[in-house]
Amino acid sequence: TPPAVILSDLLFPGGMTGLQFYDHIRRIPKLKSVPFLLMSGINDEFVVRAGMRMGIDNFIAKPFKLETLLAIIEGKLKSS
Repeated sequence: TPPAVILSDLLFPGGMTGLQFYDHIRRIPKLKSVPFLLMSGINDEFVVRAGMRMGIDNFIAKPFKLETLLAIIEGKLKSS
């Protein structure tokens, strides 16, 4: 069963990025329509725009409040 939402960080240990992970996820047919949320402490407008152009559903800047994260996830689950 596919997850209801995917929450990923921008930076991974070992060199992969959240944008590369997103690209990989979207190639898997059963995960193609799952909302993908990207979070990062790097609040670079270039990275945010690149992710949005790729199709990421939301970019969440760290630090964030738990209530904000839960509201974003609830909103994505309602619109899916």
